[in-house]
Amino acid sequence: MKKWLGEKNTADSLSKSMANNVTSEMGLALLDVADVVRQYPAVMEYFKHTDNDTFFEDLRGLEGGNVVSKSMRMYLEKYGMRCSGEIDITRTRFSEQPTALIPMIFSNIKNFEQDAHNTRLKQGLLEVRQKKQIS
Repeated sequence: MKKWLGEKNTADSLSKSMANNVTSEMGLALLDVADVVRQYPAVMEYFKHTDNDTFFEDLRGLEGGNVVSKSMRMYLEKYGMRCSGEIDITRTRFSEQPTALIPMIFSNIKNFEQDAHNTRLKQGLLEVRQKKQIS
């Protein structure tokens, strides 16, 4: 790529907004979950000291907990069989331990603005179009 286009890591920018790239879609979907969570301070506080065994039950008692629970369950329905070390079949899947998503959710809240999913997707598509024009 360096010889052909004169730049490094071109494949990274080309793949991040590509349709059917499950890793990219998963990250963007988690930004949506973070957008829901950030609206509810009680949930954010609970996330700092969750109990894995009663996670979803505990959420029900919090303001916004049902909304957050629904958002997380939708995410887990689609991506729950994945995990942070998914090549290793001995690693716990997100559906088995949904609290494993909490550090990533907090990171998204800290590092990205509301509606970052759409912003990042549009930016990525723009970068792909620009890269295509260069080649």
